[in-house]
Amino acid sequence: MCEPFSTSTRGLAPRGALALAVAAFLALAGAGAAQPPPAPAAAPPASTPRAVAQPPAAAAPAPPAAQPQAAQPPQPPAPAPAATPSVPMPPPAPAAPGSAPQPAAGAAPAGAPVPAAGAAATAVPAGEVERITFRAAIDRALSNNTTVLQAVAEVLRAEALVQQTRSSSLPQVNASASYIRYGYVIKFGSVVVQPHDVKNESGTLTAPLVNLASWAQWAHAIDNKVIAELSIADVKRRVAQATANAFLTVIARHRILEANQRALDTAGAHFDVSHQRQTAGAASRLEEVQASQDVSNDEVLVEQATLDLRRAQEALGVLLSADGPFDAADEPVFEGLVSIGEAISGLDERRADVQVLAMREAAAEHVLRDSWRDRMPTLGLTFQELLQQPSTGFALSHSWQAVLRLDLPIFDGGLRRGEKRERRALVDEAQANLAGGKVQARSDVRIASDAMRLADRGLVSARRAAAQAHEALDIVNLSYGAGASTSLDVLDAQRRARDADNAAATAEDAARQARLDYLVGSGRFP
Repeated sequence: MCEPFSTSTRGLAPRGALALAVAAFLALAGAGAAQPPPAPAAAPPASTPRAVAQPPAAAAPAPPAAQPQAAQPPQPPAPAPAATPSVPMPPPAPAAPGSAPQPAAGAAPAGAPVPAAGAAATAVPAGEVERITFRAAIDRALSNNTTVLQAVAEVLRAEALVQQTRSSSLPQVNASASYIRYGYVIKFGSVVVQPHDVKNESGTLTAPLVNLASWAQWAHAIDNKVIAELSIADVKRRVAQATANAFLTVIARHRILEANQRALDTAGAHFDVSHQRQTAGAASRLEEVQASQDVSNDEVLVEQATLDLRRAQEALGVLLSADGPFDAADEPVFEGLVSIGEAISGLDERRADVQVLAMREAAAEHVLRDSWRDRMPTLGLTFQELLQQPSTGFALSHSWQAVLRLDLPIFDGGLRRGEKRERRALVDEAQANLAGGKVQARSDVRIASDAMRLADRGLVSARRAAAQAHEALDIVNLSYGAGASTSLDVLDAQRRARDADNAAATAEDAARQARLDYLVGSGRFP
């Protein structure tokens, strides 16, 4: 059994933690300054935080009252580590698959960049996308997918071909009538040989008494119908696997979007700290510009992750034959994960694709065995009854005839020999396909088993790396608040935490995909 996966970094609120750090920093700065700091020359307004990326206005002179203090600006003391809370690392918490994590309410200061809030608005609103559970998605795909409907139509076509082929082995009855008007009458004395008006009615019965080749074609058509019926199970297996992969892809895209959104919130909080420090004169403008650049980079990643999520939702909707996207409403729990020995045992009977290949081989061998029937004679009976009005000297008003016909093929120029060689080649091809299908089925089970084991290891390592990356980010934030590290250290720690979160989301998706592949390979899904 596979438990639902969840990254260990979900539910973080770095923006709120850093906002508390900013508040503590400003409180200590105000308490430790002997005199108020000089007014900033060109402080960016709170409504336009992106102005930090523009060059400062150097031509604006300082107020006269502040000129005596401009030479020695007071440096606010760094806040104590105890007064700067670190980013919390709570245990994994369930989150709605259709929504991206939002920053804590009221945590963003007035100087926060606008894109941090605007990027969250670009995420796919949950109300615009219909949500569906994993089991409901599989059932809907199996009933509505166009590929499955085509396979069902192919069975109906095979049944029609059986009926057409069978008709040549059954008796046939036909009737005809005619009326002829002659412009003259032929007589021999009082006997009329050709009257003006002649009416003819006839009925014909044709019965193939012995036709071995036609009977063999009837049996071959039945084999093709069985192949079409088995193909439905194979098509459903493939459609179910594609739908499950699309469903898991939607979940993975949600995880990546959440990780990038957290990185954007953290970058926005760091920009707030850098902006307040630069305003207070405790940091250079370079740190503020670097923090703003990091916000812009994370905005691009959030937009790209949102687009990838939208594409995955549309792909799921296409597989469900719906005119619109679909979102994942739950996380599947895969059951029935047996041992690899039990999975391989009886695999040929459980895999629908192997069953189709085996039936194709049997049908080809059946056609080859019946090649001798093409050289056998055929025997047919034709019975015809005639009615004519009026009767003449050479034609009675009522008559009948019966014809027994025997056809024996003697020389056909090598046609039947060539057909037999072609059928033998088709048998060899079907046998090769069946052998390859069996080998591939066992290989799918083995590689899925290894992938499941290695993916679980990778997921544990990825989660541990994500936790360590966030712990390192907490330490760097504390150090930066105390003045012991630079803005570049914070930016590097943020990038590492973002990359670790994305790697954890990718490892989580790989673990799910491995379990799905194991069930599909062992013939136990859907």
